[in-house]
Amino acid sequence: MEWLLFLGAALVGWGFCHPVGFLLRRLEMWDQPNERSSHQKPVLRGGGLAVVLVLALVIIGWVHPENSTLAFGWLGALLLLGWVNFLDDRGHVAKRIRLLTQIIAVATLMVALGFSPALGLGIGFLLLSFVNFVNFIDGINGLAAGQLLLIAVGAALFYSWQTGKFTGAHFVLAVAFAGALAGFLPMNFPQPKMFLGDTGSVLLGFSCGVMIIWMCLDQPRMWLCLFPLCSYFFLEGGVTLVRRIIAGEKWWLPHREHFFHRLIRSGWSHSKTTMVIWMVQVALTLVLWRALAVEASGLWFWLAPLVAWGAFFGFSETKFRRRRRDSN
Repeated sequence: MEWLLFLGAALVGWGFCHPVGFLLRRLEMWDQPNERSSHQKPVLRGGGLAVVLVLALVIIGWVHPENSTLAFGWLGALLLLGWVNFLDDRGHVAKRIRLLTQIIAVATLMVALGFSPALGLGIGFLLLSFVNFVNFIDGINGLAAGQLLLIAVGAALFYSWQTGKFTGAHFVLAVAFAGALAGFLPMNFPQPKMFLGDTGSVLLGFSCGVMIIWMCLDQPRMWLCLFPLCSYFFLEGGVTLVRRIIAGEKWWLPHREHFFHRLIRSGWSHSKTTMVIWMVQVALTLVLWRALAVEASGLWFWLAPLVAWGAFFGFSETKFRRRRRDSN
């Protein structure tokens, strides 16, 4: 059942990529390379809309019967975010407008999920941060889409292990989300035919965060494993942000200072860099699954991502500095 659902979502997602690609070409939505880009030729921007369409169908078909308030709030937030970010992919929307729409979308979901104002403020800040970190890290072929896919697969695995069942809206949502991303991935990796764009990265980052929060509300113990499952985006984005602020850089502007950028600037290809990050994510997922299975103490769930990604960041930084030193 779960494999059929995954494959079905993948086929529908892949199928949606073609009319979406046609629309993007008609609207001439091309991402032109510049001095900060990691690509050398124009690529269609906004292809993540195909995955969002699949996700919307899943919300209507499975989330709505389970929680209509969440479904309506989620779809409304997607419409708002989709409209603004599609316009941004076409041209330019002021950062303050994009941030305002994100805050409105996050606040809508906090109300729909029934959080108190204080708790909603804290969790809403985490969700808002996650959305923007996904958007920041959507910088090389397959990275953001692949990481979101692996998070969704991990979430489905953990949820089924915790509940002992392979059914229900939460499980279906995670599997279909992963499948839709798998259908899009051939368009983005190893050679990109289209990018997620802000339409994709913002809406899918938002939806991934909402999915994780909804699962945790249903199974509270899963906070221990699902939040660390998303740790790459928080750590990669957070460490880079702090480093740029300390350096006095204009942190809100696009850049090439993430750790994955450092590996590429050290001579690694997009494909090699992305696959190494995927491998670390898979290894981390397995460690978290084992910790969940043996009911390990909460400390292990936080140490595992810090060690895994800390080792990766240290390796990336060391390789970059050695390459720069050798070239001088």
